[in-house]
Amino acid sequence: LRRLQTERAIDAIAIDPVDPQIMYMAGYADSETARKSTDGGWTWFTANLGLAGSWTGLFIRNCTREVFLLSSQGLYESSDLGSTWRTISNLPNGNPIERALESTDGSYLYIALANTGIFRARLISGGPP
Repeated sequence: LRRLQTERAIDAIAIDPVDPQIMYMAGYADSETARKSTDGGWTWFTANLGLAGSWTGLFIRNCTREVFLLSSQGLYESSDLGSTWRTISNLPNGNPIERALESTDGSYLYIALANTGIFRARLISGGPP
């Protein structure tokens, strides 16, 4: 067992389904910063262009490699492997996102907001027509 990362509180980590050398991490103590590794976690660099808030989770869609970052400020998506991020709007404001999961067929994203409920969003790319 080797330590790959130190000095950070890590709240979320995800590994690219196509290239396991690409990894992403985010943590509350490291707010306003998401990090990416392209060498299996040995080195990390900042990947936060367009992000705000502190992170509560992240995941990667298997069919498209889109990266989703859950934040106290909302939901962010990157379609270029974490180089840039865009806000996914139309979510109720005021409550942080606790979890988000992709449906097994890749058609929907289920988003759980603290003290508000679960919301379903149709995913445009990937999944069945």
